[in-house]
Amino acid sequence: MQEKYFKQFTDDVTFSKLVHIRTTYEFMEHLKQFKEKIAIVDDEKKVNYKKLEEDALKIAYLLKENKVNLRENVGVFSLNDYDFVRASLGTMAYGSVATLLPYQLDARSLTGLSMKYNLKVVFYSQKLEEKVNEAKKNLPNVEFIEINDEVQTLGEFDKTMKKDDPACIVLTSGTTGKSKGAVLSHKALYTGVRNGTLGMKKPFDQVYVAVIPFTHVFGLIRSLLTALYTGSTVHTTPDMKKLFVNLKVAQPTILIVVPALAELFLKLAKDMGVGVLGGKLETVIAGGAHVSPYITLEFNKLIDFFGAGYGLTESANLVSGNASAPYKAASVGQFYPYQEYKIVNGELYIKGDNLMLGYYNDPEENAKAFDQEGYFKTGDLVRVDEEGFLYITGRTKEIIVLPNGENVSPAYIESKINEIALIQDSLVYEDKNEFGIVILVAELLPREQVLREKKIGNLEEYLNKKIEEVNQSLLPHERIGKVIVRKEDFPRTPSMKIVRPKREI
Repeated sequence: MQEKYFKQFTDDVTFSKLVHIRTTYEFMEHLKQFKEKIAIVDDEKKVNYKKLEEDALKIAYLLKENKVNLRENVGVFSLNDYDFVRASLGTMAYGSVATLLPYQLDARSLTGLSMKYNLKVVFYSQKLEEKVNEAKKNLPNVEFIEINDEVQTLGEFDKTMKKDDPACIVLTSGTTGKSKGAVLSHKALYTGVRNGTLGMKKPFDQVYVAVIPFTHVFGLIRSLLTALYTGSTVHTTPDMKKLFVNLKVAQPTILIVVPALAELFLKLAKDMGVGVLGGKLETVIAGGAHVSPYITLEFNKLIDFFGAGYGLTESANLVSGNASAPYKAASVGQFYPYQEYKIVNGELYIKGDNLMLGYYNDPEENAKAFDQEGYFKTGDLVRVDEEGFLYITGRTKEIIVLPNGENVSPAYIESKINEIALIQDSLVYEDKNEFGIVILVAELLPREQVLREKKIGNLEEYLNKKIEEVNQSLLPHERIGKVIVRKEDFPRTPSMKIVRPKREI
């Protein structure tokens, strides 16, 4: 049933090419069919699929020379560039575990993570040499290898790897806020990769501009590996300051974005025309945080398709996707195949081929994360409608317990508020009014473009009326008691989610 839903959007010939891949060895064999096609464009350097294979084999050769065993952890520390691509693919195809280290790490953090994940080798980009040199002082047993072209190639990749062997470790805060390493098997990784193609009319031969870090599971799977799986071209973006120059040069047909970038791109496209995004853009996929229905509806007026999805690091990114958008614009779509789910006290539990093996060397967190039947507790509060469309209504860890014992999901209320076209983003939290009574407060960030179009006189009065309309759709204990209109954006995480402050009242 799940696959049938997505299959309706793709013709039979194309769908038949979406083969199931279970290991990185199979993935590299799959890529051989693309040979002379351009795989990666890194600044002005163009790398075809044949060259990519050769460079990955060079990485594998270095691992063998350094006596790295199969399934041992190997660090990859690079910018969002070709060095990352060849080092991570070469490591996984060799049969070791690519441990993806964000390039924003300082030397101290690099040292700590190298020890935590028992790294024997760390591949690094020359541009990060200063941090590496500092970290080396405290890591005498770790071999740091600069990524370059001046080495031999291994004869072939490891054929003996199994689908359930670990392929990579992606760092995540998970569902408890503590930094952890999600271990993804080859099977999970490439289930996620294939999921990324489902529901697309034209998955093959696309042009991507990578705007999400490859160390983030969304960037790794949907913006890099899915692109390679479909014989597409990925233009890397090591320096986000050059993003719009890159868009102009690359002329992407598809972009994979977080909601904050979608908001920015939509504003620019409405102000200056879609040509500002390269001139050939057809598809935008958004995820990583809540996507406002306004963005979905408005973007679909400008390009062929804009849709939102939902996933987690622990689920190899992709759990569901809305291939029907703009239909049910508030939904994150239907579940991808090869998963099972259940809803326990409103929380989504999942298991399936795309699920991680567990958190690296962390039995305590693993015990918390899985139930006795092997389902992963996502921490997301959800509902599923009569047609099988999934809606995210909140997070278990963000639930506000009011003095009367009522539970409130701020994310659910925020999603209702964000349906207002004038609201770009919102934040709901508890506070006390002048009488000492606990109330819910909504901070609102207006969408400037809509504000200009509407020519509103008294903004605060207008928004208070809009919030009162929202209140009528909420239960009494969920209603907003105070509205604050922001003039500046909210503080955000590196993945552009709003930082939800810890409050004591």
